Amino acid sequence: MKQRVLLFVIIIVAGLFITNNAYAYLDPGTGGAILQGIIAGFVAIGVVAKLYWHRLLKMLGFRKDVNSDNK
Repeated sequence: MKQRVLLFVIIIVAGLFITNNAYAYLDPGTGGAILQGIIAGFVAIGVVAKLYWHRLLKMLGFRKDVNSDNK
Protein backbone atom coordinates (compact mmCIF):
# COMPACT_ATOMS: atom_id res chain seq x y z
CA MET A 1 0.00 0.00 0.00
CA LYS A 2 2.81 2.41 0.90
CA GLN A 3 4.57 1.60 -2.35
CA ARG A 4 1.48 2.57 -4.35
CA VAL A 5 1.17 5.87 -2.50
CA LEU A 6 4.87 6.59 -3.02
CA LEU A 7 4.58 5.77 -6.73
CA PHE A 8 1.53 8.03 -7.03
CA VAL A 9 3.37 10.92 -5.34
CA ILE A 10 6.39 10.44 -7.58
CA ILE A 11 4.20 10.48 -10.70
CA ILE A 12 2.41 13.65 -9.56
CA VAL A 13 5.68 15.45 -8.73
CA ALA A 14 7.25 14.37 -12.03
CA GLY A 15 4.16 15.62 -13.87
CA LEU A 16 4.56 19.03 -12.28
CA PHE A 17 8.14 19.37 -13.52
CA ILE A 18 7.58 18.04 -17.04
CA THR A 19 5.79 20.83 -18.88
CA ASN A 20 5.07 21.83 -22.45
CA ASN A 21 4.56 25.30 -23.85
CA ALA A 22 0.89 26.24 -23.85
CA TYR A 23 1.07 29.08 -26.40
CA ALA A 24 -1.92 30.63 -24.65
CA TYR A 25 -2.86 34.28 -24.45
CA LEU A 26 -3.98 35.81 -21.19
CA ASP A 27 -5.84 39.06 -21.72
CA PRO A 28 -5.83 41.88 -19.16
CA GLY A 29 -9.19 40.78 -17.74
CA THR A 30 -7.76 37.45 -16.63
CA GLY A 31 -5.97 39.00 -13.64
CA GLY A 32 -9.21 40.58 -12.49
CA ALA A 33 -11.06 37.29 -12.81
CA ILE A 34 -8.40 35.48 -10.79
CA LEU A 35 -8.48 38.18 -8.11
CA GLN A 36 -12.28 38.02 -8.01
CA GLY A 37 -12.13 34.24 -7.55
CA ILE A 38 -9.65 34.56 -4.69
CA ILE A 39 -11.77 37.20 -2.95
CA ALA A 40 -14.89 35.05 -3.42
CA GLY A 41 -13.09 32.11 -1.82
CA PHE A 42 -12.22 34.18 1.25
CA VAL A 43 -15.78 35.46 1.51
CA ALA A 44 -17.16 31.91 1.25
CA ILE A 45 -14.82 30.76 4.04
CA GLY A 46 -16.02 33.70 6.17
CA VAL A 47 -19.69 32.90 5.58
CA VAL A 48 -19.21 29.23 6.49
CA ALA A 49 -17.25 30.23 9.61
CA LYS A 50 -20.06 32.59 10.65
CA LEU A 51 -22.70 29.91 10.12
CA TYR A 52 -20.89 27.35 12.26
CA TRP A 53 -19.21 29.68 14.79
CA HIS A 54 -21.54 28.92 17.70
CA ARG A 55 -21.36 25.18 17.07
CA LEU A 56 -17.56 25.37 17.06
CA LEU A 57 -17.45 27.31 20.32
CA LYS A 58 -19.90 24.88 21.94
CA MET A 59 -17.86 21.89 20.73
CA LEU A 60 -14.64 23.39 22.11
CA GLY A 61 -16.33 24.08 25.45
CA PHE A 62 -16.12 27.87 25.39
CA ARG A 63 -19.88 28.32 25.27
CA LYS A 64 -22.70 26.51 27.06
CA ASP A 65 -25.67 25.06 25.23
CA VAL A 66 -28.47 27.64 25.36
CA ASN A 67 -31.27 25.08 24.87
CA SER A 68 -30.30 22.77 27.76
CA ASP A 69 -32.33 22.88 30.99
CA ASN A 70 -30.04 23.29 34.00
CA LYS A 71 -32.51 22.89 36.90
